[in-house]
Amino acid sequence: MIKKFLHIGIGRCSNITLINKIYPIIGENCNYKFYTSEKLIQNHIDKNYEKMKLGININDCLDIRENLIVSDERLVGWNPFNWEKYADSNLKMFGRDTTILIVLRNPIDYLNSLYKNQCLLHGNLMTADEYFLLNQDYNKNSKHTFNLELFSYKKLIKIYEDRFRNVIIQDYKDLKKMKFFKDHFDLSDDIQKKLIIEYENSKPNKSYDTVYINNITLILYYFLKTFSHLFELKIIRRIFLKYKVISAQKRIKQKDLLDIECIQINRMDSDDIKLNFYRSFIKIIKWSKLMFFLEKYLKNNKKFKISLSSKKNKVIQTCENEYLELTSK
Repeated sequence: MIKKFLHIGIGRCSNITLINKIYPIIGENCNYKFYTSEKLIQNHIDKNYEKMKLGININDCLDIRENLIVSDERLVGWNPFNWEKYADSNLKMFGRDTTILIVLRNPIDYLNSLYKNQCLLHGNLMTADEYFLLNQDYNKNSKHTFNLELFSYKKLIKIYEDRFRNVIIQDYKDLKKMKFFKDHFDLSDDIQKKLIIEYENSKPNKSYDTVYINNITLILYYFLKTFSHLFELKIIRRIFLKYKVISAQKRIKQKDLLDIECIQINRMDSDDIKLNFYRSFIKIIKWSKLMFFLEKYLKNNKKFKISLSSKKNKVIQTCENEYLELTSK
């Protein structure tokens, strides 16, 4: 029987290090292949993920013919609002007999890292209170905000346990020991030591750490927000969308992926266009390089933490209690 191992996230848990450094070594030393060596499967997953973002149903399973490891944090969905929909798609792609790995991180650390990475570093510019929303303020059609009220580790686990036979939970803090991978894939002690060294020597995915740098970025956001009102004019939006289509045609050579990209572009509303403008602007002026340079030489190194309303903090505290309960078993 073919064995399938799917690591779906969550994000901000050393996923890039695992994909680039850890899983390839595991694949070389056990009876599994790592999916990056299977381009057809990788392309199929990429195409299906783009469909998932658009709400297009996934009706085909992957053509997996040998034991395979897949690691892709996109497949869990960064927004809890989409967790069930994405889980249904994963079930259709991989099948019920797939082993699912979910890595959990302390919720406060996870949400802080998620906000800094998505909103401040990568240009989805908004305040933490604008990004993390409760049900009463959440728009189900939003592609850029996080439904905090649906954020629950117990709920995420139940979603996958209802669909897959074997769901494994690991604490992010324990990953560095590589014991889980040694035991699950029956690796030798020497390979475990090699994995530990690779993990320890890997460079973390950087984001802004200090209060000062994050606040400077938010000042830039308020400035760009004022300027972005221009995109409320239809003629400006039409010009922008036309440019996006031309850019996509130059960048994407695969017709089916280009078609999906064009659908996404044609569905962009004024908020989508504004956020795209923010991302493009900070990329052009190399904002992140400047901020990392300043952060390196700042004397004031007070760490940044998201500040939210008491109702939102209560949701996070509930998830914190879930996390402690789940990882203490």
